[in-house]
Amino acid sequence: MNINIPILRNINNIRILNYLSPLFKSLLTVAIISYLLMCLVYFSHVGPIGEDIFKQKFSYQEPSHTSFIIIQEEIISHYIKWINSAIHLDFGQARSYPPTSVLSLVGSKIFISSKLIFFSLLIALALSIIIIILRKYKLINEIIIEPLLSISFTHILVTIIICKIIFDIKIGSSMFTASLILCLGSGFLSDFSYLLYKEYENIMSKDYAIFAEFSGFSKLLFTLKEMTISLISISTSRIPILFGGMIILEIASGGALEGVGYLIWDSGFVNQNLRVFYSATVFSIFITSFFFFLADFIDRKILLKN
Repeated sequence: MNINIPILRNINNIRILNYLSPLFKSLLTVAIISYLLMCLVYFSHVGPIGEDIFKQKFSYQEPSHTSFIIIQEEIISHYIKWINSAIHLDFGQARSYPPTSVLSLVGSKIFISSKLIFFSLLIALALSIIIIILRKYKLINEIIIEPLLSISFTHILVTIIICKIIFDIKIGSSMFTASLILCLGSGFLSDFSYLLYKEYENIMSKDYAIFAEFSGFSKLLFTLKEMTISLISISTSRIPILFGGMIILEIASGGALEGVGYLIWDSGFVNQNLRVFYSATVFSIFITSFFFFLADFIDRKILLKN
């Protein structure tokens, strides 16, 4: 027995690492993209670069020609410095008055954007359940459901323009309105409801579900666990898509929705705060990549076992 104990410990360690694979993959993705983003920040300078790469120094002197290798050494130096600060959760100050750290500013904006995405998922789930129930009625399906799903294929920019011009809806006037627009834009509702419907049909046609029905038990109760896991998998896989639409929606709101998407736009292209722009973008990349790899992990490791 003593011989097998180290082997069992190694197996458990491998399992733990396997469960952490979405985190490791997202961190690797962030490391690669954040370095490329650091290169973008470096080349955005029109003057000499000091100790702080995020501070613009304007100069009328033309920059001297520097070899590619030396430039990469400078970028790597600034990148390692930022990584070291990030490990200690020190991203610097977003503004001096009132004193606001980058971490607290970005965190508060991510919270706003998270609420927008969460409410959009809830609305999509409620509409999808109604669609699944009413699909069996041919007349309702042809007159209401199909046109609604066709409308949802409209790009979110077109949806925003229609809401503004035709219906005179102020984007960002309420979280519900913004969530509904995000849910209906770029085909999200159609895609989400279709995936849920197909997964529902697949689960209900399984042998254990049919056996439960014939035995007088509720199919819903017997399949509740698998349907919950499938719902989590589908929802997490759609978050990166919603995130892209959310950025467009926040920018189109003109600041009414001050989430992380608007913060990236404002700090990168309006107020030129490179420190905030870089940190907010890196955080956004981490969130979207993590949910992407998490959904893939659930599909491969959990759903395949059921």
